[in-house]
Amino acid sequence: MVGCSLIRILTSVFNQHLGYISLSQHIVAEWQAYADQLLMLSLQESAKVLMVVAPSKERVMHAYHPYPMGASAPVDQVLAALPTSLCLYPERLLLEMGDDAYHVTDTHWTQQAAMRVTCEAVSRLGLAALEDTERWFAEDQYKVVKVRGDLGSKLTPVRRAATPRLNSFDHRELKRYDNGLPNFGRVIVWENSDAFLDQCCLVMGASSSYMMFPYLVRIFRRVVFVHSAGNIDASLVQAVSAQVVLVQTNARFMVRAPQLTWSLHDTILEKTEGVSMEEHTAAFAQRMPAEQAALAGWGLARWNDCLPEGWFNT
Repeated sequence: MVGCSLIRILTSVFNQHLGYISLSQHIVAEWQAYADQLLMLSLQESAKVLMVVAPSKERVMHAYHPYPMGASAPVDQVLAALPTSLCLYPERLLLEMGDDAYHVTDTHWTQQAAMRVTCEAVSRLGLAALEDTERWFAEDQYKVVKVRGDLGSKLTPVRRAATPRLNSFDHRELKRYDNGLPNFGRVIVWENSDAFLDQCCLVMGASSSYMMFPYLVRIFRRVVFVHSAGNIDASLVQAVSAQVVLVQTNARFMVRAPQLTWSLHDTILEKTEGVSMEEHTAAFAQRMPAEQAALAGWGLARWNDCLPEGWFNT
């Protein structure tokens, strides 16, 4: 089943790159309805909202791709249909970075690219000028390390490639909670009293968000991350009371519109019931419990309480 699922994903990505996939008007309309609901939710909760779409690696690094890029992809249709003020699609920014934009052995952008995108997002939200946000990280130091990534690990033998990795700051030192779930349903909280902005940021994101963590946690006093790939749990947005909501998804996911009826509670229950022993062991290393008072203060007690008894002890 896993192999078949992977083949379907790879086939979809390949066909999107070639321009063979075009969204129906029905799916485009679903995206428009999603955007309208998201903007309405932001007004109801008095929160600034921005959707950050990570371009596909093959789109930015198309010069290395053995097949020509198609004239249009689903992401183009969606972006054309949504309000420009709602979306940040940093393709041009990443193109300007050239080979520094993506890991050689991974489908995700580098930390340096994530920093540039994070600064652009803060600027687009009107929270600080772009030159100021870039100055916040001007003294960061990077060390070249070899990374196998999600591409290199699939090869035999495993392939690794050199990439700069931030070594002057570790966001994990500011982590205060992590339910440790693999992928969807994961919840992480950071707190930083020395942050540049005294605000809370809720990130309803996907895998590309992870490279943004070292920068987001230094910008916002509190960052709450939920792995949802842009799906929104309206009750969570209300409970967290964030001043900023970042919705992060990846271009390859845009063949289907996210939902505002998504339930984090139900996702956590499904994941904890169906997690494999291998996933359970890997996730456990990431888990970090928090006191009930802290969880209540963050608005997350409900979603912690639905975890199995002894989740943080086994």
